[in-house]
Amino acid sequence: MAERPGGDTIRGGSVPGWSQMLPLPSKWRSLGSKGFFVPVLALLAAMLFSPPELKLAWAVAIIIAGGTHFFVDRLCGKEKSWLVVFGTMAFAFLVAYGMAQFDFVLEPILPGNVGDPNTWGAYSFGGLVFNRFFAEGLPEELVKIVPVLLLLWLTPRFKSSSDREAMGVSEPLDGITLAAASAAGFALSETMFKDVPRYMDFISKATHGDLALAQIQGLSLTVHKLITDVCGNAAYSGYFGYMVGLAAMKPKSRWKILGFGYLLSATLHTLWAAARDTPNGMLIIGVLSYASLATAIFKAREISPNRALLRSSIILGARRRASLAASRVTDAMVAHAAAGAPVPKGASPILEAEYLPLNPQIKDMPVPGASPQRPSGSLSLKFGSRRVVIVPGLKLLSHQIPGLRPQTEGGPVAEVTKNPQDPTVLGLRNLSASTWQVLTTNGVRKELLPGQAIRLSSGTRISFGAVDGEVA
Repeated sequence: MAERPGGDTIRGGSVPGWSQMLPLPSKWRSLGSKGFFVPVLALLAAMLFSPPELKLAWAVAIIIAGGTHFFVDRLCGKEKSWLVVFGTMAFAFLVAYGMAQFDFVLEPILPGNVGDPNTWGAYSFGGLVFNRFFAEGLPEELVKIVPVLLLLWLTPRFKSSSDREAMGVSEPLDGITLAAASAAGFALSETMFKDVPRYMDFISKATHGDLALAQIQGLSLTVHKLITDVCGNAAYSGYFGYMVGLAAMKPKSRWKILGFGYLLSATLHTLWAAARDTPNGMLIIGVLSYASLATAIFKAREISPNRALLRSSIILGARRRASLAASRVTDAMVAHAAAGAPVPKGASPILEAEYLPLNPQIKDMPVPGASPQRPSGSLSLKFGSRRVVIVPGLKLLSHQIPGLRPQTEGGPVAEVTKNPQDPTVLGLRNLSASTWQVLTTNGVRKELLPGQAIRLSSGTRISFGAVDGEVA
């Protein structure tokens, strides 16, 4: 029975099955990725177990901190395992909680300690920046990046490529997403266990025990501290995460990249802390910090090896289709045909030019009878810098799609096949030894195991591993 949108499985019979009557046993695995289960669980726990005077503040704090990370995650567009995301957040949350409990020990001995924030007015801005750089910027940015660095170290140790993509750090988008999660956990813990209780205690004493006013002021501080974190903790920690991911892509320069990222994120953090009593200064530093994060995300999406599978980061406005310009067959097909090299066994005669190495010295050589135009209405598959016209029987070999290994020695890694029920429908069969990641035109993500086939339609995106492909 077909399983596709439209309710075919429901309409197929008059008696519903147990999976329809009681979806929990069969669909519980989807709670983490689709049901917002963990955020709702966190809100429930906050309302049940937090002190009465902080219940509302905790609920608001969880919503804002989670929303900040969700915003950054949507901009990045990279799918990550929710277990890793919330594990990273929980790690930073617990570390920040521990740091808050030992402030009375750490603050007097940390280099650059300047005491209670209420006394900071005695320092010049430059002196405050110098001191807070050592007492706040450097240690806190180091703590928040620790789980990301740990995942970077674990990435090559994951057994499958799908685990490395879902849980590891192999590119800047991974680093940004996980660093933003760590920053959200750290900011939530620091605000709710350190800043808000201290402030509420101060207000309560100043008003001779007016608990209602203390609660209102505590809620106000919660909103103020966390709602600006997209320009604060998430911004400079996310930028540091970008540098960690960049170091994963360029291991020869990793120490230089990590050092630069650490110093810049700590500097932005310090400037934000030093300017906390000057709205104009916070505006300037906040805009600079968020601009650093946003441009890092733009660059990370641009250089991502999984660019074809990323979610759109467009929030407002119409999305321009780049496939119009890309739908033309490049001159490389003509140049390849002019090379005169032998065609690999199993290649389609129509596309034999696409299997030949590009020779830039014969780029403009005419080929008698060859036409760079593809048939009207046909689909093409673009992967890497190449584009091929999709026709039944087309076989793609391992040197066509780098990184793929055929199941049989010398055999193809992919083949275009016809649907037995409808020969006009074409599919691409995975004949390699690797699992592909597919994004269908209706936004469904799935794995394509060796031996399986996926229907080809305009807009389908396929990650072959080292190379991404798109049907146009």
